[in-house]
Amino acid sequence: MGKLVKMYSNAFKNVIYQEIPTTPKNMGQRITAVCAEINSETIRCARDSTIQKLQVCIDANGQHFKHLL
Repeated sequence: MGKLVKMYSNAFKNVIYQEIPTTPKNMGQRITAVCAEINSETIRCARDSTIQKLQVCIDANGQHFKHLL
């Protein structure tokens, strides 16, 4: 997972768990609200990062590739 995605993930968790959830529905509403705040640039960066990592994996024929990133 890219650093940008991890950063947003941690920020979202902080917002979602800022208060103790009262019901599963309440938790779902919080998650939906936070996800609605994700901008298209963040999604594009995450997509591009994933595509890059998949291509490096393909180029390495499925062998270890983390050191190539």
